Order: sequence, then C-alpha cells, then structure tokens
Amino acid sequence: MSNYFKQSLEELYTLDENKRSELNTLISQHRKPVKLIVLTSVFAGLSTIFLILSIVFSTIPSQSQNVSSYPSYLATILLIIGAALLIPSIIFFVKLMNRVKENNESNRKIRDTRTEIAETERVIDIKKTSGKQISQAVVQQQSSNIDVILKYKQLLDAGAITQEEYDAKKKELLNL
Repeated sequence: MSNYFKQSLEELYTLDENKRSELNTLISQHRKPVKLIVLTSVFAGLSTIFLILSIVFSTIPSQSQNVSSYPSYLATILLIIGAALLIPSIIFFVKLMNRVKENNESNRKIRDTRTEIAETERVIDIKKTSGKQISQAVVQQQSSNIDVILKYKQLLDAGAITQEEYDAKKKELLNL
C-alpha cells in the first residue's frame, strides 16, 4: 500500500481503471466446468451400464453345449463397449480436474485484483481528504497572514513602525 502513496492522484485513477478492466477480463474468462461435469457423468454412467450388462450376460448359462454361446459373445461385446466408454470418461475427468485447478488460480487472481482495487481506492480517498485538509490549512494560514499584515499596516499608519519594518514583515508573511 505504501507504493500507492508515492503516486499522484491521476496515476492512481489510471491504475484503478486498469485494475477494474483487468478484473472484468478475469471474470469473463472464468469458465464454469458444467459441460465437463455432464460429459464425465454421462460417459461414466454409460460405461457402468454396459459393464453391468456384460456381467449379467456372462452369468446366463448357455442352453446347449454344442451351440455357440450367444450370451457370452454379447457379454464380451458389452464389456468392450463399457471399457471403451471408460476412456472418454477418464479423459473428461482429467479435463475437469484441470479446469478446477485453473478456476482456483483464476479465483485467486480475481481476489488479489479486488484487494488491489480496494487499496487503490483507500489511497485515493486518503489523498483526496488530505489534499482538502492541506488546502484548508493553506487558506487559513494565508488569511491569518493577511490579518497580521493588516495589523502591521495599522501600526505603520499610526507611526508605531517604519516603512522598512512593515515591508520586511510583509515579505516574511507572504513568503516572498
């Protein structure tokens, strides 16, 4: 936060505007993994169904020992399809985990940017407030100096001080 105090108000306004733009960009790029969740669930579900069906068909006994076993062929085909459906399910799951990792990083960047914006706004407020206080102090100092000069003018007019003393005091009070 101390680095922000070294910058002028104009620089702080520009920085604040840039940070807000960066925040909007981060938020717009923040992607929700809804599609990946759905795809992972669908492929995992289908794979599970086919694997269960393959187990069911492999347990059905064949009617005769001479005829080729239709249920065992079907069980093998269903097992292959179930296993094949596991592959995209795993791929989508890995992508989902990567997206979650990206989103965690994105959330951290968004949080940090919001913190920086808040710090910048606090410094801007402090600078605005202190600038007003300094301006008020300068105005008060100038008005009190003018009052003193007027008193010295009255003393000059009354003959209590010389013109040189009056001019010296006037220069001193006006910082000339």
